[in-house]
Amino acid sequence: MTDIYKKRKCKTRIPSGNGAQNSKIHQSTIKIKTSASRKPAKRIFTDSDIDPNDIQAQIKRCKERIVQNISPSAYRRTLAALRRGLKRRKKMMEDTPGLNWETVQRLDALTTIENILVKKGDPCKELLNVRAIMVAYRSQALVFDGQATYWGGGKLLEGPKAFSWDDFRRLNTEENRCGGGFWVEGVFGPTPQSIKHTYKSAPAFKEGFELDHVVRFRSEGAHNETNAPEFEMRFVDDTGADTMMIFRDDVQRLMGNNATKDDWPWDHMMGFDLVVPSGLQKFAVLVIAVEVNMYNKRPEELGERILMRDSWTIVRCDVMFEHDSVDQNGRRRERLNGPWLRSSLFTATAPTDRKRLFVSTNKKELWAKSMLPAVNSADALPPAFMRPRWGIAHELDPATDRYRPVPDESRKGDVPQ
Repeated sequence: MTDIYKKRKCKTRIPSGNGAQNSKIHQSTIKIKTSASRKPAKRIFTDSDIDPNDIQAQIKRCKERIVQNISPSAYRRTLAALRRGLKRRKKMMEDTPGLNWETVQRLDALTTIENILVKKGDPCKELLNVRAIMVAYRSQALVFDGQATYWGGGKLLEGPKAFSWDDFRRLNTEENRCGGGFWVEGVFGPTPQSIKHTYKSAPAFKEGFELDHVVRFRSEGAHNETNAPEFEMRFVDDTGADTMMIFRDDVQRLMGNNATKDDWPWDHMMGFDLVVPSGLQKFAVLVIAVEVNMYNKRPEELGERILMRDSWTIVRCDVMFEHDSVDQNGRRRERLNGPWLRSSLFTATAPTDRKRLFVSTNKKELWAKSMLPAVNSADALPPAFMRPRWGIAHELDPATDRYRPVPDESRKGDVPQ
């Protein structure tokens, strides 16, 4: 922490020898040591007061910043990008007259999904549904307004109506699919979903922020098995992900013996959607419905591992249907847990060097001394940073004030230099 010295004039009385009545006034200058953190904060500029989807307001703010000479080169680049986006938006609206902006965006997303399925194949037989939905939007028989419609074999089964998992399970039958796929429209959002932000809070070494979740298909949807298989899988805790994400071989595990009968879990399919990682190129994912829970990780207190929630949570789950959980070099790809954890349980972090995420079913347990450590945030170290090529974390060594590589305990071999 930088120390700041301020000069301050100080008046003191110096006795002259005849008591306080004859004392003289002496004026001197002294230095007062203060901390940089106590300095008055400079003016902080922010654009968070503007709706990020309001292009006109964003353009106006860019012009204001340029006139104020606040990072003008950066705002000129942003202004140019916004103008290009506005031009594209106007053209899209002109090409599909009579439709609202949400419907136009959804049509654009469905067109991209259609092109991907045509190019890479349609393993889940969803092209009939995609094209039927696009026709309904263009003819204005369907409007994207947040209501759900259910499709099978290229035909509308029910809706528009409020989405419910009960309707999904009731309508997703072999008879309604007509030898094809099943699709739920209107609940995914008109634009691509976010699946992973550039910043990942989890360190590479296994000290937390990678969580084990128990995942399964609903029992009555397990085709010819009495109970659906349950698998405990490791997920990265990604607060920037809109949905849970797993891989193709994970789905095969969840299907159990049914994986030898069918390639995909037909009774749990919801269609395809577009996702985009950190604003990069968007791609298509298969959307399925799964149930998720967590085991307690402190069996020494309870005597056994028990599920943290009495009831399982049914969630939307995206599947990277072209990739398995292990890449061609034998490295594990990262599953993403999505938002379900923080919407179902209490979570907390503490500024310690172990970088743990604390999860509990109630607030009282979470704040217990044996759970959340009592530490001073002023003593916290900067976060470790990653070497992307090898997945090695670097953490600050307080003794030398330099970063040192920390190997992943689950991996063998030397740390690459």
